[in-house]
Amino acid sequence: MAEIKVFCLHCGQHIQSDEGCRKAAERGDATAQYNLGRSYYIGDGVNKSITEAVKWCEKAAEQGNAGAQYFLGSCYVLGEGVVENDAEAVKWFRKSAEQGNALAKSLLEAMLGKR
Repeated sequence: MAEIKVFCLHCGQHIQSDEGCRKAAERGDATAQYNLGRSYYIGDGVNKSITEAVKWCEKAAEQGNAGAQYFLGSCYVLGEGVVENDAEAVKWFRKSAEQGNALAKSLLEAMLGKR
């Protein structure tokens, strides 16, 4: 079987998919959880799985990771991996926007009709 390597944004190097970020994610590191979730979303070094992507990004979002909060908001708008829910989308976009995520702010304003 071929060795699969992914670029870990958390540690800044190529690692085996089951090392590094996964271990940090399992220890509760929000950045690693977000990066692992993104890897599952696009299938980078792991089998693509929206369910796993949402699971890991939700853990990161609950710890305040703005990127993961934006990701979850997007999932709720699109109904990807979760049941479509505008109220949940607004909640996660708001949390991300409060941390300075301009894209989340723009989508939040659009959803709330403030454009």
